[in-house]
Amino acid sequence: MLPSITNRLGLTSGQSILLMGIGAALWFLAAIILLIVAPMGALEGSARAITYALIVPSTLPFVWLTQVLAKLRHDQITIGVAFVAATALLIDGVVVAWFPSSTAAHCRR
Repeated sequence: MLPSITNRLGLTSGQSILLMGIGAALWFLAAIILLIVAPMGALEGSARAITYALIVPSTLPFVWLTQVLAKLRHDQITIGVAFVAATALLIDGVVVAWFPSSTAAHCRR
């Protein structure tokens, strides 16, 4: 068996591609959830603080899922999760800049 070649981040090419896919999938899931909860008023007033506070505990299972799906070692978890988050952040920036009507902002009254 050939040894896996890693990039500067310490991830294999397969792991990097998979992490990009996970980031895109998580961004899409979050966008759908926001489109559902925005009309309910979850992004208005004090409910906004509660909604954003719930983000941290609700994303913890995805850290574990990312580790399992990408077969990350314990020393790769932080960089793997950062890679997923960076991918989702990049997609979010593109969508907000170029496709603003597809975000939850248009659901506000």
